[in-house]
Amino acid sequence: MKTATSPLTGDSLRLEPVTITAEEATQLRHYASRGAWKMPVSQLERDLYAAKGMEPPA
Repeated sequence: MKTATSPLTGDSLRLEPVTITAEEATQLRHYASRGAWKMPVSQLERDLYAAKGMEPPA
């Protein structure tokens, strides 16, 4: 576990690696791209979908 301090609030943050599903990666991408710009599908997301035999979203 790694800790960091937020430059905006000064809060101490715990940074821990997490494992997410391909569906969760897609949800995060959609949440992050609520604006007009669509975020590209990452290689990790492509790999997660490929592991399940699925095509990543366009």
